[in-house]
Amino acid sequence: MTPRRLLPWLLVLFVVVARLSTDIHGMQTAGDFLSIAKAKEDKGDLNGAIADLSRVIASKPDYAEAYYNRGPARQAKGDREGATADFAKSAELTGKALGTR
Repeated sequence: MTPRRLLPWLLVLFVVVARLSTDIHGMQTAGDFLSIAKAKEDKGDLNGAIADLSRVIASKPDYAEAYYNRGPARQAKGDREGATADFAKSAELTGKALGTR
């Protein structure tokens, strides 16, 4: 295979490895996903926002801000029970962090 024909395959391989390393090594921080989720919510992609925030919560269950941000998205979708649970969990975690609970 000539170098010219090999280059596109190397680029594809590079992109795949970069994506895997981001997922495996957590190079995207919880804050990154929070920002992405907020942008999705602002664009009306509530399902995408909720999915990203749920991913943050799955990897960092004590991150109060993720629950706090997922609440309005759930509420906007009509999931009042889920929104209330998220707000309550956010308050609980914030209270623990402040030493009030």
